[in-house]
This record gives sequence, C-alpha cells and structure tokens, in this order.
Amino acid sequence: MISRRRFLHASAATSLLASIQAKANVLSLNTIKANQPIVISTWDFGAAANAEAFKILSAGGRALDAVEAGVKITESDPNVDTVGYGGNPDRDGHVTLDASIMDEHANIGSVACLEHIMHPISVARL
Repeated sequence: MISRRRFLHASAATSLLASIQAKANVLSLNTIKANQPIVISTWDFGAAANAEAFKILSAGGRALDAVEAGVKITESDPNVDTVGYGGNPDRDGHVTLDASIMDEHANIGSVACLEHIMHPISVARL
C-alpha cells in the first residue's frame, strides 16, 4: 500500500513531466539548467502569465511575487472566459471569482465567490 503523501508526490511529478513533454515544441529540456527558474502553465492562455512571472524570477524576485504578477495578467484578460475578468457567469448570471496562493513556508490564502474584484489573487495573498 502506498501512502497518500507518496501518491501525491508521484502524481505531481508525473503531471509535471507530462506537461513538459506536451510543451516540448515550445521549450527544449536541453535549455533548462540547474538552479534556473522555470514557469509552466497547463493552458495556452498561461503563456503571457508565464512571461510576466519569469521577469520577476529571473531578476531574483520571490516566487510569491512572480505568481501573483502572472496570475494578474490572466485575471485581467477579457478574452479568457474560464477565469478572471472575462470569466463565464454562474447560474445566477454573476461572475464570481476564486483564487488561492501559497508561499514557500506553506502560508496559504484563498478566497471564493468574489464579485466586482479585478484581482482575486491579490485578495487571497492578503
């Protein structure tokens, strides 16, 4: 029997490798060097968020700042209809937004069902 922790670690590693392999045409694994920041998204609309986050990481900034800045790009894009400003409304016709964020010390913030807030990620961070 495998522990829940080992299962989650194995699942995360497998997902990461699958994601990297799926994006191999965009990023060659040979270009990744030890101790170099890397940003990965699972959706195409994440490319702009990745670019913003990478600017912060490559300048020596904190991952927490990079995540918030990257997510804000996606949240404010009206062409993304799954999250953020352009998100599809709920059954009552309201666009309600959720966000969560965690730092390197496992401090976690999250929000749910926010309305009229452009950047829920910043509220979650607070």
